[in-house]
Amino acid sequence: MKAIFELIRPLTSLMAGLAVLISALVAVGLNITSYFINIVLAFFVVFLFTASGNALNDYFDIEIDKISHPERPLPSGKITRSNALIFSIVTFGIAIFISLFINSICFFIAVFALVLQLCYEKFFKKKGIFGNITISFLTALAFFFGGAAVNHADVTIVLGLLAFFSILGREIIKDIEDMKGDIDRINLPKVIGKKNASILASLLLIFAILLSPLPYYPMKIFDKIYIPIVVVADIVIASSIYVQFKNPYRARRIIKFGMLIALIAFLVGGIIGGIGS
Repeated sequence: MKAIFELIRPLTSLMAGLAVLISALVAVGLNITSYFINIVLAFFVVFLFTASGNALNDYFDIEIDKISHPERPLPSGKITRSNALIFSIVTFGIAIFISLFINSICFFIAVFALVLQLCYEKFFKKKGIFGNITISFLTALAFFFGGAAVNHADVTIVLGLLAFFSILGREIIKDIEDMKGDIDRINLPKVIGKKNASILASLLLIFAILLSPLPYYPMKIFDKIYIPIVVVADIVIASSIYVQFKNPYRARRIIKFGMLIALIAFLVGGIIGGIGS
């Protein structure tokens, strides 16, 4: 059981689920109780989907992880490769099935995301920046999915946009970290060099920081309390820019923490703003 817990990366899966809850709140505000069932179902769909994706990623990356992440469940032998695949297939199936009970748009998004996830693992992952963009887009879809669950997906596009650039920067840093283990992949750092990849990751993170005021100004979808909280998130993410040149692993962890603070900023800004009430 502990191995499965490690396999799904619960913090990452939980953050994806929180993205759904927060985007739903941003879309309908205090009207959230009217969509309670849809929101709960959407949370579980995205949580399970992310957990499945993590398991599938480890299934395909076992040889890479033997070098870059030997402590993970598959390379360490805590769980077999076949069991990880079975877990991923079953969990993906459950997520798709649950999405049927939300609405047709959510079902379509879930199926599209599954196809994109499979294409990433089989094709896009080995295509450098194209693979990074795919993962970032899948992350941004979580926010769009939350909006779709309450029939207001358009309102949540800006949140997905902020997530997209932050994740894209983080994915490039992850590729820098995994360079030694990525034997059969032509990742971005191998193509343009480690230093240039670090610079590009920094620029993407800076761009995400510059975009962070948008939900307050000029869009006015958040209360002003959003600003001081997101500034803290921006400072944390900005600190990772310096760290990543020396320690990509630590920088990646710092970015995840900064994104968690950003989710809190979205949540507080949405609640106090009373969006959609």
